Amino acid sequence: MLFFDLIPFLPTKLKLRQLSMLKNRHFLLASFAVLFLGLNAWGQNTGVPDRNIGVSDRINQETDRGPSLESLEAAAIKETARSNYYGAMRYYKLILDVEPLNVTALNGFGESAILFSALDSAAMAFQRLIDNKLTEPDGSAYLRLAEVKYRQGKYQDAIDVYNRFLSTEKPSAPTESMIQEAEDRIVDCDWALRILSKPVVQAEVFAVLDTNVNTWKHSEHSPYLQGDTLYFSSSRYILENDRIYPKRDQTKVLTVKGKGLDFSKDLQLAPFNAEKRQTSHTSFSANGDRMFYTECDYIGNTLNLRCDIYLRRKLPDNTWGPAQKLPESVNMPGFNNTQPCVGPVPGEKYEMLYFVSDRPGGKGQKDIWCSKVIDTTYSMAMNVTTLNTPGNDVTPYYDALNKTFYYSTDSLQTLGGLDVFQSKWNGENWGEPVNMGWPINSPANDAYYVLTEEGKSAIMASNRRGSYNQSEEGCCYDLFVVDLYKPTMVAITHLKKERKPSDPLLPYTTMTLYEVGNPAAAPLRVDVGASAKHYFDLVPDRAYMIVAEKDRYTSDTVRFRTPTRKLWRKEIEEHLYLEPAKRVLNIKAYTVDASYGDTLYDVSYRFFEMPREKLLDTFVNLNNQKYYEPNGDFEMNYRMTASKAKYSKDTVDFTTMDLPMLDSQTVWVRLELSRGLESYLPIPLYFDNDEPDKRTLATTSSKPYVTANFEYFARHNTFITEYTKGLSPEAAQKATAELDSFFINEVRGGMNELRTFSEALLGMLQNGETIEITLQGFASPLAKPEYNKNLTDRRADSVYKHFTLFPGLQKYVDSKQLILNRVGNGEVPKVDGLSDDPKDKRKSIYDVRASRTRRLDVIGVSKITKEINR
Repeated sequence: MLFFDLIPFLPTKLKLRQLSMLKNRHFLLASFAVLFLGLNAWGQNTGVPDRNIGVSDRINQETDRGPSLESLEAAAIKETARSNYYGAMRYYKLILDVEPLNVTALNGFGESAILFSALDSAAMAFQRLIDNKLTEPDGSAYLRLAEVKYRQGKYQDAIDVYNRFLSTEKPSAPTESMIQEAEDRIVDCDWALRILSKPVVQAEVFAVLDTNVNTWKHSEHSPYLQGDTLYFSSSRYILENDRIYPKRDQTKVLTVKGKGLDFSKDLQLAPFNAEKRQTSHTSFSANGDRMFYTECDYIGNTLNLRCDIYLRRKLPDNTWGPAQKLPESVNMPGFNNTQPCVGPVPGEKYEMLYFVSDRPGGKGQKDIWCSKVIDTTYSMAMNVTTLNTPGNDVTPYYDALNKTFYYSTDSLQTLGGLDVFQSKWNGENWGEPVNMGWPINSPANDAYYVLTEEGKSAIMASNRRGSYNQSEEGCCYDLFVVDLYKPTMVAITHLKKERKPSDPLLPYTTMTLYEVGNPAAAPLRVDVGASAKHYFDLVPDRAYMIVAEKDRYTSDTVRFRTPTRKLWRKEIEEHLYLEPAKRVLNIKAYTVDASYGDTLYDVSYRFFEMPREKLLDTFVNLNNQKYYEPNGDFEMNYRMTASKAKYSKDTVDFTTMDLPMLDSQTVWVRLELSRGLESYLPIPLYFDNDEPDKRTLATTSSKPYVTANFEYFARHNTFITEYTKGLSPEAAQKATAELDSFFINEVRGGMNELRTFSEALLGMLQNGETIEITLQGFASPLAKPEYNKNLTDRRADSVYKHFTLFPGLQKYVDSKQLILNRVGNGEVPKVDGLSDDPKDKRKSIYDVRASRTRRLDVIGVSKITKEINR
């Protein structure tokens, strides 16, 4: 398929960090040249003898051998240079049939598979390098495998690989930038897991379009709705006169009429397609009398394209006139000019043409540019600098009704490849781009987001798993539809008189929107103009807070929660009231960890007037809000309290009675919270069946818990497969969700809590405390009591070894400053529905209830006070 300018790039953060590291590998030079040219086809399934093959011939299957390894490698490099990544994979595969551990071929195969979006194949190649200890001294294969896991949406697996790179299997010579990359990407993985846990729309309202539109082995993309007609592009055609064998795909524009979003009939080839060229990317002027689109040609015998933007005008008989190539102010010669989108400019008579180009003068590889359309003239293209990034910024779409710009980029924080972002026009410039969230975005590539005329639905392209397309892995694109809520709310600022909506408006304020209880949501700060109003896009059933500020005025805060239903018809209004501040008293409260001095977040503050103990305000500092700054006054007594889950509470009383009444005065309030070890307990730590050290009566283990936990978590999918056998689809889905939750939140969550506990424990030991910890093991009723007693002793010993191996703790164990009591407990009491029949493995081994019985609990911790002889 030919997807024009969208290339199978990795997220830009990874590319920029690894480019210098990879450039010495000759088999990758052509690939990166293609990345910077930006002219290849994404997920191309041409260039192979059988157009239906895909990449089903994995690296462990048979393929005919090539004449020599050197010629095969040269052929792979050649195919990479012409952007035929599938062809490159096949040549590297032939090398691997002869030498399964050929490092160059494994790396080349993995890199080509990434560029082809064959992520499963890429993962297997890099996994083979790691499993056979064939990684380079810097350990780059770990980072490549982890990045592939990230793009597959296997974020926890990616975290595990990054942790192996950083700690458990640390390579001998990683660079500082690689270490920083791994640490940063773990943060990205945590962010992605939080995004997935809070979908912005229900899963059932996101669906692949009718198969009358989508095909099973080609790409469909570039949707645009004009009235009741959907225009879209498809690579289902063949370039008939092509001299390349097999013939390359040809993309054409199709139309289909639909009622609502039902496009099940009347599919037609658009009459304006160029006969021997690629045609795509339709967009229409506001009154529908002009159509902009892209025409492209292949460059030589490669799969790369060179594109320009064309215009057709509607004739009196409603047909389209001849094609007119736009002038060089838009179509810069020698570069790609594509993906046009035209829309009106608020308050102006002209329209703005947005498009994508790789011309010089931009911020990244592909940038969004714009040109004023005045009658038949086009201004010199300008770079949309506020939206562009160092990476690829593509598929622009402007919703004039809501003054919102949508586009896809790989260079902001995304769930994998390209994600859709939106930016609001604030009257002077585009606001901070906001990720559209899951499931609009996915670990795959998501692009070409356009809205229906009423704004209640959107159509987009994605190569995510689960689409209609049955081609290999993430190769090709389908069109999807998503029903959107369009809830609106407006915040209005007033000059405080009676604190009523009838008070005069107060323009030119600053508003900051916070989503309460969601640390992943960044505060949105906007400058409000003369209208004194700002409209916010909000999500149903969420708690929000808006703070309004203006120099020389007191600030005001409102808190509210959006309705739980998907749509609400009545616009939400919130009013904020500010008044001039004669004297400014700034109160800055902040909270630190009493042990480490680090600033704490998610702290709940309560602010009182004393001695009446009148509650004046409450506040939670989210994200990176270091300070809580309530309104205060001179000649007053105040109390500030701070609390946080699993921490002690702190209270500070202070007075402003004797402060000099200057125009500006600041009072600093520091609060300190402590977390005791008891707050972590109990910590349940789970084991696989008959682990650690299967089929033995030993009472000690050879595996520290981190190893046992990693091996157990790796069997996550096995548990799902075995437990769901024979279940109905509905029951299997429910059981899968339960097992996913257990492995992620309990198996891996317990390991993470143990690490945090160990860090806190080390801090207390370093302060001179003597501490005793009790470890208690449990087992399922599957074996005899005598065997289970020894098994629970081994589990206790496995966790004991964790403490002896955790950095910095061994010396405290040796000196008896840290005492670890290991207690075996045998099997747990009988659980309803739990089988002790070894033949019934589904219930006795793979059932979540059985899994919860196989554990060790850190159940007790106490400080030991030494007696002093007198």
